[in-house]
Amino acid sequence: MTFTVYAELAQEVSKKLDRLAKKAAGYGVPFSYTVSEEHPQGVAVRDVDPVTQAIQTVSVYTVAAVDFTVECDGLIRTNGWTCARK
Repeated sequence: MTFTVYAELAQEVSKKLDRLAKKAAGYGVPFSYTVSEEHPQGVAVRDVDPVTQAIQTVSVYTVAAVDFTVECDGLIRTNGWTCARK
């Protein structure tokens, strides 16, 4: 499973994933993750048209982002985070 986060939040996400890794080790569940290099990512800013209630893209901003790739061969839950094998 791969997910993208703002680069400024990467350290916080890594800490949470480290906690999941510790818990997984305690249960004997294989768990690992990798972090990509920082890269630009487009983020759409959307608004709702007050008349038609249609969602429309107002603009797109480019932000610094990183990708986390998580591999887990079981089910782990901790601090509101869940990692499950699919």
